[in-house]
Amino acid sequence: MRQKGGSVFRQFCVFAATASLLLACDLGDSKPGGGMNLSFARQALDSPCPETWVADANPPALSRLDVRLLTSTGELHFKKSIELNGGDNVIIDGIDPAYDLTLEVVGVESGTPAWRGASQHINIIEGRNAFADVFLTTMEDMSCSLRPLHQARSFTTAAPLGDGRILIVGGVSALSADGCGPGCTLGQATAAVDVFDPGTGTIYPVAALHDPRALATATPLPDGSVLVVGGASRVQLDPAGELPVDVDPVDLVPSFEVYLPAEDLWIRKPLPEGEGRVFHSATALDDGRVLVAGGGAGVTEALNTAIIFDPTNESVGDFVDAGTLMNTPRLGHAAVRNEDGIILLIGGAIRPTAQAVEEYDPVADVFNNRSVSGLNYFFCSAANVPLQPNNILVSGGMRFDGNNLLPPESSNIHEYNSQDDSQTELESGMGSPRWMHKAEVIVGQGILLAGGFTNFQAQATDNLELFASSDGLLHSAGPVRLSTPRAGNASLVLAGTRVLLVGGTDGSSLLGSGEIYTAQTAE
Repeated sequence: MRQKGGSVFRQFCVFAATASLLLACDLGDSKPGGGMNLSFARQALDSPCPETWVADANPPALSRLDVRLLTSTGELHFKKSIELNGGDNVIIDGIDPAYDLTLEVVGVESGTPAWRGASQHINIIEGRNAFADVFLTTMEDMSCSLRPLHQARSFTTAAPLGDGRILIVGGVSALSADGCGPGCTLGQATAAVDVFDPGTGTIYPVAALHDPRALATATPLPDGSVLVVGGASRVQLDPAGELPVDVDPVDLVPSFEVYLPAEDLWIRKPLPEGEGRVFHSATALDDGRVLVAGGGAGVTEALNTAIIFDPTNESVGDFVDAGTLMNTPRLGHAAVRNEDGIILLIGGAIRPTAQAVEEYDPVADVFNNRSVSGLNYFFCSAANVPLQPNNILVSGGMRFDGNNLLPPESSNIHEYNSQDDSQTELESGMGSPRWMHKAEVIVGQGILLAGGFTNFQAQATDNLELFASSDGLLHSAGPVRLSTPRAGNASLVLAGTRVLLVGGTDGSSLLGSGEIYTAQTAE
């Protein structure tokens, strides 16, 4: 947590008990209704977050916990303030029975809300106590996970599991200056997979992939399993290359894998026609299928094909071709699903005269052009603006002049209205040029822009900015920055209000640490 004067400290409390969020057992007499045994841990920022875990048994003092349980529709189910007497275990009685609740916990320090945590999928049963672990992190600041990845790596990806945990998949685990020419760095992919537990703040390894892969996509499926598509066995970082992050076509991984969390097992199958993909998009459709669109190892190999994964096909699902081709080959584009289920592919069009945006209609199974010409960015990010269903924030990336990618610019940020195809450039611009960065939606706040590369030399930034949905402006996160410059990392929103950023590179070395940005309390 940053204090006045810019100093930082790192402190945490190891929880006294570890239990599953879904576990419920009879602990004897209790008040009418159900109860909950709550254990909590907390860890603030060490700048930078440590790459190896070192215990510190001096937790910051908390005077009170404010606890809320919310239904799956967001309605308040239970609320209570609990005075603390130095312990880190809390028993709460008298909760009306309910299923699939979200637990929100705010830690109060000297009368000021300073810590926040959440757990999902809590079941309250009459006459029984559920167990919940909550990892508290500092509000409006960065915090560290308790343990880093077991293998530092970049160009990894992440997806939520059905029980609230986060799967962190693959990436580049070794860098070498040999093998791809002067000034080029060659990255070797890994099959390593980890899980982040948001209840305990720990990261631990699980079953490895069949095929090492970096630059793959990971998409959650309705049954809690995860689909991982494509990627490359090697990645080249070459400032003078056709793409600053480049892949030789022979290094494409022509398979997909599905992770079954209950069995801790990966099932591997070939992609259609053995066609590997990187720099593609993978977007869940409303009916549980997944649209995988575009991609390619380079501009001249960009694809205009799309395939659709159907989880009901065969044992774990399989791909079929989309009904039509895309209107233009695309790679390094962004994909956003509208509230009406339409998928918008934004940027990445290798033909400068082509429309910057096209849509996929899953009902008609067709791609249609949109009348947009100014958003053709490569390696940009796009996210729906909270509370404004027609607006999409498109940030970062690089323009393409038909022959070469142009250097990234801080002015490459627009708010795009998908209803009338209008766009507005944010006059203030970003605090730093960005490409291959993260844009994550925080409930009640806006969109967090975090890290990314700033130039063709793969220099990373520690810059954080928040696009506020309340005023449509981009705000600096103030003194709060990433603990270290970070790009090529995985990211995911935790229970709507916190953002996990894990792995990546600081521009010169691979990172295994994970850090969490925590928003203020939002009712």
